[in-house]
Amino acid sequence: MIWNNFGMDEPWGTNNLSDTDTSLDSFEDNFVTKERLPDSRQYLEGLAKLKSKNIKDKELLPALSKAKQSHLERLVDSNSTTILNDLDLDQPIASSTLKTYCLITGASQGIGREISIQFAKKVADGSTFLLLARNLNNLNETKKMMNEVNDKINVFVHSFNFYEPISFELHTIINQSLDAFKKDVEDFDLAMIVHNAGSLGDVSEFTYDMKNIEKLTSYFMLNLFSVCILNAEFVKTFDADKRQPDLRLLNKGCDICVVNITSLCAIKPFASMGYYCVGKASREMFFSVMAEENKNYLVLNYSPGPVLTDMTDEIISNIRNEEVKEMFTKMKKDSTILSAEESIGKLVKILQHRNFKSGDRIDFYET
Repeated sequence: MIWNNFGMDEPWGTNNLSDTDTSLDSFEDNFVTKERLPDSRQYLEGLAKLKSKNIKDKELLPALSKAKQSHLERLVDSNSTTILNDLDLDQPIASSTLKTYCLITGASQGIGREISIQFAKKVADGSTFLLLARNLNNLNETKKMMNEVNDKINVFVHSFNFYEPISFELHTIINQSLDAFKKDVEDFDLAMIVHNAGSLGDVSEFTYDMKNIEKLTSYFMLNLFSVCILNAEFVKTFDADKRQPDLRLLNKGCDICVVNITSLCAIKPFASMGYYCVGKASREMFFSVMAEENKNYLVLNYSPGPVLTDMTDEIISNIRNEEVKEMFTKMKKDSTILSAEESIGKLVKILQHRNFKSGDRIDFYET
């Protein structure tokens, strides 16, 4: 796995070098060190160390080239300076060196839009995003905002009806997003999918009202079944061992990172939120099972906390249980509810630091 080859346990590793070193503040000093440079023996030992990390022969030179290029780019472009006293090939690669394919659902507004924007800042040039939601105009607005923070990424948007997920159609959309920028799976180091799309359900009903089979089927088609189908197509595209027949001849796969946007409702019951609680609990367990089955994947169930979105207003306006209504009304009135920017900023840090086990559930309020 690429990030493990370089001592990385996270999709966007941050290295241990300081970004705030002000001891050397002139451009010329970037190329001066009072320390002795590594001699030939140390250099060869470093290469042997890298070679011992089970990197295939054909991947060794590209890996070395990528590491060298990333150091040069950081040296020239950074306002800060760093001096490597030793040849340390265990240093994690910075986030900007991982070329990423990232699929985000529900990216047309709220949390999904914020995920798209913040992730766009963290990937290497040439990374590709596929944004899915029903509202194409809003998706294009998200795309515009992403390109404003990073104009060196590729963004493909597609309107998709999650109430009618068709496996072949999803497979086609993923391929279209690759073909649009003349990419294939071998061009990426990391493949990420963020399952964010979802709905609240009918909060005017108690559990004894939930008896309409068409209504139930529709809700779980969007919030669970489509998630399973899309996830399967994504994995079969980017995991070399689970490839679609038309991609199976390719040798190289990507590291896989899966993020499920969950909720406190997955583990704590709230009256009048039967649809939502059951949907979130089911999804969370699905991804926990996925992590158990695929030890080489990085899977995270992230609970963003109470975030000010259209869903919050829907709860306040329509929920049948007065206690829950009062709880959300008070949070909004007292401004104790989170912004999407604040919550997703925490998600990015969690992915960078990777202080969790694959399959874990992490809440915004956890330290």
